[in-house]
This record gives sequence, C-alpha cells and structure tokens, in this order.
Amino acid sequence: MEKFGKNSAVGSSAETLWDQGGLYTTPAGDSVTLGISSDDNADTMEITVIGLDENFLEQSEAITLTGTTKAVLTKTWSRVFRMRNESATAIQTSAVIYVYDTTDTVTAGVPQTAAKIHGTLTAAENSSLMALYTIPANKTGYLYGFWMASTTPAAATFEGHVAVRKFGVVYQTWFDIHADSIPHMQHEFKFPIELPAKTDIELRVSASSGSRVATGGFTIELIDPSLTWET
Repeated sequence: MEKFGKNSAVGSSAETLWDQGGLYTTPAGDSVTLGISSDDNADTMEITVIGLDENFLEQSEAITLTGTTKAVLTKTWSRVFRMRNESATAIQTSAVIYVYDTTDTVTAGVPQTAAKIHGTLTAAENSSLMALYTIPANKTGYLYGFWMASTTPAAATFEGHVAVRKFGVVYQTWFDIHADSIPHMQHEFKFPIELPAKTDIELRVSASSGSRVATGGFTIELIDPSLTWET
C-alpha cells in the first residue's frame, strides 16, 4: 500500500504532510461521530470517507454533501486517513471539503477548531492528500520506505520525520532525514520495520525558511498475523 500527502505551507515547526496543514490530530476517542461540509453551497456530490471504526477495523462510508450545511455520517470512527470525490460528473473545482468532529462549531461550511478537523479535500484534487495511516486491529504493518520532496527547495534546509505512535503511548521519531536545497529525499529500509496493530504513522516536515510546498509518501505492507505458512 502506498500512502502519500502534501502540505502547501511548511514552516519552521514540523507539520504533517496533509492538506489542512499543521500537525494532524486523530479523533478524540475511539467512537467519534463525524460531520462533512463544503465551503461552497453548490456542492452536492458524493464523498467517500475511509478510515477505521470503533474497533480499529477498516471501514468506509459514502455520503452526499449538502453544501455548507453539515451532513452527519452514520458510522462512528476512531481514525480517518482518506477522502475521495466519487461523483461521475461533479468535479471539485474551487471548494474545500472538510470532515470533522460533529461537536465543532461550523461557519459557512468551515469547522472552526483545527484539532477537530480530521480530513480535507482541497480544490481540484478530488482526493485527500494525507501522508498518515493507522494499522488496523487485525493486521500487522511493515514499513518498507518513504520519500519526501519539495517544489520550492531553493535556499532552504528541510528536516523530515517518520513519526510513529504505538497504541497507548506518545509519538516517537523513528527516522530523521535532512536535506539542503535538494528537491527530493528518499530512504528504503534494508529490513522492513514492523508496525503493530493500532500503530499510527505519519510523515512530518519542517523548513528553515519561507513557506514551502512539501510532499511525501510511504510504503506499507499489511499482513494478517493469524495466517500461517504450511510446508
């Protein structure tokens, strides 16, 4: 599985590579109800939200937007890591679409608390760009490698982090990489790194100067630990 993301305004503090910018915040609990809305009242296309349920098992839900009015998803969520526009004809042109904790205040379709926003579809992308993932409860993950890049690398030093949080503990930096005025940095692990069930992983980047565009992604293989090899 390839996971990828983008942050259009990375500054001097480490930020997650995702559409919204800043550090990503997972839902505040394992059974959160989510709302979705657009900052364009004309948006009525179908959006699919992908993540994990209250038991940390994979789930998705398709929901039809009601413009700037909050639409509430029927399922409950512990994690969100992808959104997609599933419409056959309605292209997301200039609007921004948000998925967020339903307890947040929403003004003209825009949630007002950054920590309660759990997914964003930026204009013209039709798919969220989130370099983050959580290993489902019935899987073990193996991280094979990652990459980071910038379209505005000149005269800046970049620091990239692979941030990992095993279930029940804080985020830890499991790999750190630096680059000076280089548009691309990549690392492949000689032996894949094991990520236990319910482990959160994300890519974070900081830049020494300016507001830089940064992208990145990683490769994870998911294995069902209950499967055994027969000889």
